[in-house]
Amino acid sequence: MNLRVTSTGAGLVGLAGAFFLGMMSLAPRSHDPVAMMRAVGQAAGGAGGIGLAMIVFGLLRKTPQAKYTAEAVPAAAPAARHSLAVYTPLVIAVAEVLWLLVLVLGLLFAVGDTPYVNTPENEHFFQLAAALPVAAGMIWGVICGLLHWPRGVVQWVALIVGIVACAAWCEAFALGYVR
Repeated sequence: MNLRVTSTGAGLVGLAGAFFLGMMSLAPRSHDPVAMMRAVGQAAGGAGGIGLAMIVFGLLRKTPQAKYTAEAVPAAAPAARHSLAVYTPLVIAVAEVLWLLVLVLGLLFAVGDTPYVNTPENEHFFQLAAALPVAAGMIWGVICGLLHWPRGVVQWVALIVGIVACAAWCEAFALGYVR
């Protein structure tokens, strides 16, 4: 069993289901809810199908095993499994621009040609949906720093810049600069 492929497929199925259920709450506000849910169902079904295929292939494929003999004992390799995790807050802070674009396009898709009424509830929902990824990136960065996963100066600088950038995004949403 290849755990990485299987867990990625399960995550994709979960995200497809969450996307479908989340868009169901927006469908009544759409000009044409049937067409909207048809498109949402096709997108979520495609993503869910890919996720199911990944789960099946992950369960069928064996993880490659190293073959060692008694004479050839491998030397301990440096721990590199956390080397990319420290860049996650920086990547999330940069990807926030794309996430905002997805949210705006989703809003335009959900509203259609009906007039949009900006209420405080709608504004707070948009700000919360936009701030969740950067808040998670900031928390992840703090966890990486506390666990001392950065190994060099470059990784420490990238981690600190990522945490500060995520914090700046969160502050922009909290103060209402991004609406």
